[in-house]
Amino acid sequence: MSGGLVVLSSMATRHILGDLVRDHEARKGAHVEIRSMGGVEAAKLVRAGEATDVVILASKVMASLEAEGHLAKGATKDFARSEIGIAVRAGLALPSVANERVVKLAMLDAGKICYSTGPSGDHLQALCEKWGVPLARTLVAPPGVPVAALVANGDADLGFQQLSELIGQPGIDRKNPDRVTLLLVNTLFGGRFTSMLNDELRVNSGLTYGASSILEEERLPGAIVISTYTKNDTTTQAIDMALDVLRRLNEKGITADQLASAKAYVKGLYPTRRLETMDQLAALIGEIELYGLGRDEVDGYFARIDNITLDRANAIIKKYYKTDDLTFVVLGSADKIREQMKKYDPHGTEVSIKTAGWGN
Repeated sequence: MSGGLVVLSSMATRHILGDLVRDHEARKGAHVEIRSMGGVEAAKLVRAGEATDVVILASKVMASLEAEGHLAKGATKDFARSEIGIAVRAGLALPSVANERVVKLAMLDAGKICYSTGPSGDHLQALCEKWGVPLARTLVAPPGVPVAALVANGDADLGFQQLSELIGQPGIDRKNPDRVTLLLVNTLFGGRFTSMLNDELRVNSGLTYGASSILEEERLPGAIVISTYTKNDTTTQAIDMALDVLRRLNEKGITADQLASAKAYVKGLYPTRRLETMDQLAALIGEIELYGLGRDEVDGYFARIDNITLDRANAIIKKYYKTDDLTFVVLGSADKIREQMKKYDPHGTEVSIKTAGWGN
């Protein structure tokens, strides 16, 4: 193609490609255009004959496109590997990940397993088929919804997805009277695809493929956790942006239109996420018994949502979404992010992934 090189890729490789392109343009003096989008959409464009020079997608998708004749035979190469992390529902024992056998046992013992779409989801789906995990005990996270958020909400015992950064602060237990108000606020802050965090870190800046806020609510007080991932070189940029969104929420609160949107969203999803299937009903009844909630947990849920005022919502924001005394957990290459992290705590604790207690 004339006019420079055109690259079609998924969002997962957007930033690493940006670094490679800058180096290539500096050495070769040739312009490179990167078009990044969802992997499914990118594959559709290739199959439709979209004009492009280079395609960079998950290896399984690349193999299919090559077999179908859309890519040059023998020209596909692996150049990056993405690892998968495990999220565990609060209150459950941490499973060992020392070897294949113990991971298999953990998945077979779990009441519900959740994973994302894309390469990590394809890998987990293959493992479930290989190890005999029943399809009824698996849950695929909708696009834009972090797996960890579904695990924290009690929709699954184990969740599998890439995870590199967490920012947390104290939260609530399940019987806290502020719980429903917090649920609405957290929906706006980081609990859905169109949330404040995801808009800023993914849609507007492209620093990550997803950013969310998880509201833990178990028998003991949990945490309110900001979760996202990015490349090592933009770690502080992503953290600073997330903290800025948190600061704006704390200082400005939300509007009446935003509160109305959150109410409609939460009420709209509740029947299909909590009441539609037998296993959902069984889980809900179990939670009512476990936490001592009573049937008003279900019967009065919509009324409690409707009764929340804007003043109450903004007061709850001031109470819980604070900008000081935060706990940071960052997973990545220590050599690359060690100095960056001193910005937040000069005396932070560094733990090797090989340390006893981390599944080894």
